[in-house]
Amino acid sequence: MLTKSIEKKAIVGLDLLSGIVIGIYAYLFISGFDHLLGIYILCFMTSMISAVFQPAILTIIPSVVSEKDLEDANSVNAGIMNVGELLSPFLAGFLLYRFGIVFILVMNAISFILSAISESMISVSPILEKNDEFTLGAFKEDFKEGLFLSIKLLVLK
Repeated sequence: MLTKSIEKKAIVGLDLLSGIVIGIYAYLFISGFDHLLGIYILCFMTSMISAVFQPAILTIIPSVVSEKDLEDANSVNAGIMNVGELLSPFLAGFLLYRFGIVFILVMNAISFILSAISESMISVSPILEKNDEFTLGAFKEDFKEGLFLSIKLLVLK
């Protein structure tokens, strides 16, 4: 299990990595590398980064808000994610039409880098666990619990 400080470093690092990857692609695009393969590689890399980032952000929320506010914080987080998924295609289409793809790529890279900077300033308090040591038994138990929760969520959909 990752400690909270490692999770914070991972979150900051992953946002920084996203900004760098998108920034490199923006540079390549400006330089004439606008092949479909480049878009596939960019999408793959940003998806892999996001796949690691999303669970890390969810596990760090309890150490940033008080226990009494945890349910509200998770609700706000889910609400913001849903609104973002709803509005982002509209906003992206408008920005693409108005400013072009280079503007979108550069602004996206800058926003990830600014996000990493702001996340590095967040104070994260450690959460005391029953068992802070990593053991194979604890890993199996956590994995089994996560698998059952995932199955429950799939059945509910």
